[in-house]
Amino acid sequence: MNKLENTISTIVKTIVSKNDIDLNTNLFNTRLIDFEMKELIALELEKRFDIVLYYEHLIDEYFKSVKSISLLVQERIDKKNKRKELLNKGVICIVKSVDEYRSLIREFKQLKIKKKYKTAVVYLEEIKRLIDLKMLYYIKLNRGIIFLNDQDTFYRSYLYADLDVLLQVPRLDKDILIEYVYSNDDNLSKLKVEDDFLCGGNFIFNKQYRSFYPGDGSEYENIKKKNIVLKKVMESEGLCISVPHKKMLPEFEFLFKQEIEKYTQSVYTRAERRVQLKENQLMAMYDSCFNIYSISIDSSIYGGAIATKKEYQKNFYAGALLFYIYEKMYEGNNIFNGMQNFKNKKYAGWISDDNFASHRIFNLLNIEYSNKFMREYVLPAID
Repeated sequence: MNKLENTISTIVKTIVSKNDIDLNTNLFNTRLIDFEMKELIALELEKRFDIVLYYEHLIDEYFKSVKSISLLVQERIDKKNKRKELLNKGVICIVKSVDEYRSLIREFKQLKIKKKYKTAVVYLEEIKRLIDLKMLYYIKLNRGIIFLNDQDTFYRSYLYADLDVLLQVPRLDKDILIEYVYSNDDNLSKLKVEDDFLCGGNFIFNKQYRSFYPGDGSEYENIKKKNIVLKKVMESEGLCISVPHKKMLPEFEFLFKQEIEKYTQSVYTRAERRVQLKENQLMAMYDSCFNIYSISIDSSIYGGAIATKKEYQKNFYAGALLFYIYEKMYEGNNIFNGMQNFKNKKYAGWISDDNFASHRIFNLLNIEYSNKFMREYVLPAID
């Protein structure tokens, strides 16, 4: 064992009985390394190595041996060190307080700029959350500023800039995402100016999304009838739809990260996910052995989505979960905290132009599309 493996082995042995580890092979008896033990081990690893572990890192694959945990920890340390190097070199700066954030915005607004570029407004509550989690950074630009929301695998950015000045954002350790929202009412020449501005700064157009309404409820009775049939099919296969058990959170998070498009994902700490679970904002279709087939994250959470395991995507599972949510939404069922007022929103979420399977389901539900679009632009990470 190397030094890191020895340290991790010691940590594990203080939490798990020695009988659970074969010191000759470093293999765990995975049946005895349960969810609660993984949580305790993860907490100690975070404290010892000053890293962050999310629920996708608690899957069995990472916890099958001391060596596999060591590889995970080393990967997280390397990621932390890359960010620390950028901070030490002054390439990026961390936002330390809401007052500092406001001051930086004020500084930009005081510039005499004829043509300003700024991304969609970010709610102050979210800014506070990011600052508390030490996830918000910034880079001062020539007559502008870009804020970077660290999403672990990429940066979601909020840009304030002068359209008449060449955009020069340095490439970092992760991709930088800019989301540009426009509507059909906007002048096409304005869209071209924005597109040329971002692409001129080496950002690459990635994908377009369209916002949608939840529908007028006209299909409620039909969906209710379909759900009666779907429920019988699910029961025959031993499946149910419910708020998942907390021990399912690692598989839930892993499925979310694997199947949801990367740049639409939002990262949440384990503590935040547990709160979301308690508030019924997470749903899953699963069998009697707690194997997950599809998941749903409430639209009230940034990054709300529905996803199905790859091997089941040609089956009925994703559609069944969406139909179930649709029915409960219009019943005003309290199981969906964030969805009772879903139908009163101006728009409910975004769907990519190339998500043909979801478009087909949306048509069945009479879900309406709005005139708002969102375009993704990405500045690739340093090779």
